[in-house]
Amino acid sequence: MVSLLVKEHTKFITTLAAMAPELDLVNLKTEKLEGGLTRITVDIVNKGAIPTQTKVGEKSNWLKNIQVNLESNGQVLSGKPNQTIDAISGYGSQTLTWLIKATGKVTLTVQSPQLGTKSLAINL
Repeated sequence: MVSLLVKEHTKFITTLAAMAPELDLVNLKTEKLEGGLTRITVDIVNKGAIPTQTKVGEKSNWLKNIQVNLESNGQVLSGKPNQTIDAISGYGSQTLTWLIKATGKVTLTVQSPQLGTKSLAINL
């Protein structure tokens, strides 16, 4: 009997853990425009079934929102280089776009204390 309970609880916990939120950066697109401008578009995706932050987490202010940072040697003309975004639903995504005047490499980082950090090095 105890062995059966342990197996059922283990199955529940491993199934729940597999549903945990996980951030990823996908569908990166860079478009060269006139005047040395580049438009960068990326989707921030939650690959898990559970939202990146629950309603209770939003109210408690204990869990932090997702931080997005675009580091560039140039000038960001539209879009915020440093911003926070709200929770992303399970299997959901949010698209962000920047218009920058820069050359070389740009680094995009998304991070959250509870979800970890993902970075992309973007060559312009």
